[in-house]
Amino acid sequence: MGFSVLCPSENQLLDAIEGRLAARERTVLDHHVAGCEVCRELVAASLSATRTLIEPTYDAAPVE
Repeated sequence: MGFSVLCPSENQLLDAIEGRLAARERTVLDHHVAGCEVCRELVAASLSATRTLIEPTYDAAPVE
């Protein structure tokens, strides 16, 4: 299963995730992603990677 001709580009998906799309574009993209398993998986993976990059890491040592 891969991208369809009708699928948005990965850049468009990232723009949506990062809030850089106009409201109308975001609505159209959201509608597409809701019905496209491939795009949903790409969005989920991108969100997971983004969270991993921004979450702080903590030392295992207790704080005194």
